[in-house]
Amino acid sequence: MEKIKQMVEMNSEYIMICFYVALAAVVVTYIVHFATRKIRFPKYIPGLILMGFGIVNFFRIYSELFVKETIPSIATSIATIGGGLIALCYALILGIINKNRYDEEEYYEDYEESEEHDY
Repeated sequence: MEKIKQMVEMNSEYIMICFYVALAAVVVTYIVHFATRKIRFPKYIPGLILMGFGIVNFFRIYSELFVKETIPSIATSIATIGGGLIALCYALILGIINKNRYDEEEYYEDYEESEEHDY
């Protein structure tokens, strides 16, 4: 337990960077979802961009993975891949929550606008 506590204390800046990246990814995903409510795909774009950036960054430093100078780059790739996964999961949750909401609103608007009602 003491070793874990020491590791967390030594790497607290990397933990905070991961937290801030994940929080920013969730906020950007929500803003994109709010701006494009009726279009379903754009809310996944922030997560895909972060995942792509993290994977490219990881493969860029793959040959020097165990060199001490590449630790910040490794942390950046881990933070962006993690933030991308969190953003994609959050976008999926938003999509499930709002799946039928907009379809029902359009249905009722079309129903109220039509003149002929079959009762």
